[in-house]
This record gives sequence, structure tokens and C-alpha cells, in this order.
Amino acid sequence: MGCNEIRAGLDVIKVLFLIRSLGVGGAERQLIELVGALDKSVFDVTVATFYSGGSFQAQVARTPGVRLMSM
Repeated sequence: MGCNEIRAGLDVIKVLFLIRSLGVGGAERQLIELVGALDKSVFDVTVATFYSGGSFQAQVARTPGVRLMSM
């Protein structure tokens, strides 16, 4: 049974990932992999950073179905 079958009739799950910045680092790289792999029909994904910019910002910004915001 797939995730969509289990969730039939339910709203999408809203997920917010909060990270300091999207500079080069292991946690940042793992976040990019995670948000890219999440099923966007199940998850409404937002990545929020405290500081804009960083080496991975453009990659996150162009990931389909992922909202990017800086505080």
C-alpha cells in the first residue's frame, strides 16, 4: 500500500525546515537531498533560513514544489 493510498482524502502535510543558512556544509547538503526526495503530493515543503544567500540557495530555490524564504 502506497503513501497516497493511506492518505486518501486527507490534506497535504505541511513541513517547515528551519536552518541558519544554505552555505556549504553537511547538514545543508542533507537538507537539499531530503526536500528534493519528499513526495510533493503528500508534503507541502517550506525551507526557511535566518540568513539569505549561500552556496546552496539557488539549488533549493529551483527544487520543484519547495518554497524558500529568508527571515
